[in-house]
Amino acid sequence: MERRPRPTEIGLHTYRFLSDDGSGRIHLRIAGDGHGVLFIDVTDVIHLNPTATVMAKLALDRVPYPVARATLLPRVDRHERQ
Repeated sequence: MERRPRPTEIGLHTYRFLSDDGSGRIHLRIAGDGHGVLFIDVTDVIHLNPTATVMAKLALDRVPYPVARATLLPRVDRHERQ
């Protein structure tokens, strides 16, 4: 059985990647309320709501699609019922 990730651990998470221009870094800062800020090479900044923060963390951690989907579905269902 695959263990579900803990996608919204508070703090700063750093990821390195290779691009056509060389290497780069992405930083994802997760706040206590679940909101996040995504910094791409510290030149672009994207503010994320809690659901987008979870989605970004799952993608950056390369969580397999079935596990990511299972992590997100309860969250989406809860918002649709409100």
